[in-house]
Amino acid sequence: MREAKTAKLFRNGGSQADRLPAEFRSEGDEVYVRRDEATGDVSISSRGRKPS
Repeated sequence: MREAKTAKLFRNGGSQADRLPAEFRSEGDEVYVRRDEATGDVSISSRGRKPS
């Protein structure tokens, strides 16, 4: 697995948003977001593939 990078979080109205490093840029304007219930880890994946 690649080394983890840091992303900045900020508020946008009532929502929280993140600013991803350029190397993680994704095509389109939507992504899938999942939270692992056991660890609380959040995963972001490209909208181009179905979440598992």
